[in-house]
Amino acid sequence: MKVRTQNQTTVEPAARSRAQLIERKFKRRLLLGIGFLVCISGLAFGEGQEPRVHPSRVLAKPRPGVRTAGAELKAVHHGLGAKVRREHPEIGGLQVIDLPENVSLEQAVQHYQRSGLFEYVEPDYQVQISAMPNDPACVNGLLWGMQKINAPSAWDIRTSAEDVVVAVIDTGIRYTHEDLAANMWRNPGETGLDANGNDKATNGIDDDGDGYVDDVYGINAITGTGNPDDDFFHGTHCAGTIGGAGNNGVGVAGVAWRVKLMACKFLNNGGSGFISDAITCIDYARKKGARIMSNSWAGGGYSQALVDAIAAARSEGIIFVAAAGNSSGDNDINPTYPASYDLDNIVSVAATDEYDGLAYFSCFGQTSVDLGAPGVGIYSCLNSGDNAYGYESGTSMATPHVAGAFALLTAQFPTKSYAELIRRMFDTVDPISALSGQCVTGGRLNLSKALELSPPTGLTPGSPYPDGSVIVHSDPVTLSWKASDGADRYQVVVFYWDAAVGNWVYDTLVTTTESSFSYSPSVNKTHYAWTVQAGNSSRWSDWANWAFFYGDFPCTCALSPASAVLPAAGGTGSVGVHALSGCDWSAQAKAHWITITSTGIGNGNGNVTYSVAANLSKRIRNGTVTIGDQTFIVTQKGK
Repeated sequence: MKVRTQNQTTVEPAARSRAQLIERKFKRRLLLGIGFLVCISGLAFGEGQEPRVHPSRVLAKPRPGVRTAGAELKAVHHGLGAKVRREHPEIGGLQVIDLPENVSLEQAVQHYQRSGLFEYVEPDYQVQISAMPNDPACVNGLLWGMQKINAPSAWDIRTSAEDVVVAVIDTGIRYTHEDLAANMWRNPGETGLDANGNDKATNGIDDDGDGYVDDVYGINAITGTGNPDDDFFHGTHCAGTIGGAGNNGVGVAGVAWRVKLMACKFLNNGGSGFISDAITCIDYARKKGARIMSNSWAGGGYSQALVDAIAAARSEGIIFVAAAGNSSGDNDINPTYPASYDLDNIVSVAATDEYDGLAYFSCFGQTSVDLGAPGVGIYSCLNSGDNAYGYESGTSMATPHVAGAFALLTAQFPTKSYAELIRRMFDTVDPISALSGQCVTGGRLNLSKALELSPPTGLTPGSPYPDGSVIVHSDPVTLSWKASDGADRYQVVVFYWDAAVGNWVYDTLVTTTESSFSYSPSVNKTHYAWTVQAGNSSRWSDWANWAFFYGDFPCTCALSPASAVLPAAGGTGSVGVHALSGCDWSAQAKAHWITITSTGIGNGNGNVTYSVAANLSKRIRNGTVTIGDQTFIVTQKGK
């Protein structure tokens, strides 16, 4: 069969730092491969097997400028006896085409390619899930995964993402389940009463004109209906991990206790489905306001149509979380789609076990898999009843942990872009040895760290101690930093190095609502260390990395008082000298009738005493005392 092909093997150099790999993630991901996941070993095709395809369906995208309703395109379809099953105008007019029984896939692809009207033509690949048996090795205790990702601490920060829609693109969801019903998304166009006073949810009418009747909780792309009920188990299990209702006294608690779960069913009661229906689900979820898409599936070959659908979601800031696969393979070499597509809104998830090991079935990839999450013996909701629960294993189970985490992150940091939220998750993983060199971040999801206030960054002035390249001459010194998300206050602490005692000495602690602070140093010719933490009404972040600078300030003095008036009979007085420690100064009387009675020299803060002789003249006289770079004025009355 002559179809569109892709180079599916790219080997990258093994030695890369974690920072380089994360940066590479945001610049370029490898164009690699498809797959649908929980772990029944026999369902997913293995290495060397041909991807399964729909025998009488292709996907074709018209070239720019070609009208999908135009006569040219209609003539091409008519010449083959084919019918357009579905169109996606916002994915470049992508068409799902049903072929007549007497036309092979090869004939159809050649026919459409020869027309010159299409950008690409490809088979409708089949994808599927695979589930691990519930043997003792896979069952390790209730909700251990939540403990492992530090969810209990995270829940002290946030439990709700009630305004965030997560599309579960899967086998559907049992939307009447006791732990899911309260968190199901409800289509606003199919709720309330219609013009006749009937409930839109059950009136048998497509009230919102989206092509689906009574699609209250989502859609079934297989049947083209508005009933996404789960007839397998898989989607319900994933939904429970994302958003099982928390603190309701029954069953489980999902990563997000409150969230909107949209059910988008394209996988059948055997856990398999076709790319064309997956695209329908993605497009529906995008149009209906999903912010996160959870995709615990894989399979088939490279599909440009699927890439285009995910790219359309990216253009609206949607994060596409995808399972890395369950074939124990290296995705850098043998890609798993959709997790391996070259799009920066895709987050590829490997599975880890209770001991922070890489699950034996999990795919990995130093540059193509992003992070790990719990995926062995995960307890969650099942579709067999409204109070049914059970254990499942696979990268399918790891994926919803990450999808739920993104829901909470989206709620916690609503102004951040999808790229910023992904970066935040990657930067806060727990590094674990089993994932070192096996994924981009080398770590496992830590929800608490991801939700925490970030310590401020960009501290200036500062450099690694004892680097003297950052030398500060100004007094006072402006200490500044980049603001942290969610913070409304900052606490700054400053130390200086006391060479005499060989230790750091505390100098200043101040709280400010600004992202800078004007600091008046205490000591000259020494090193300073300072840091800052971000806070709000409920908590403080960790302290930022220390910043160091060397103070070489002008040795100026301040006098208190700056002048004095004495009687004709004479007398004594004193002047307070304020200077940085390390600044030497001396006092000199510039009038013969003024005598310095103290030592007349000092370092830093000090005091100068003086005496004034009797004035035998009737005239007022003025004299001065120079102290460092300042002048003290003495006025004496006449006799």
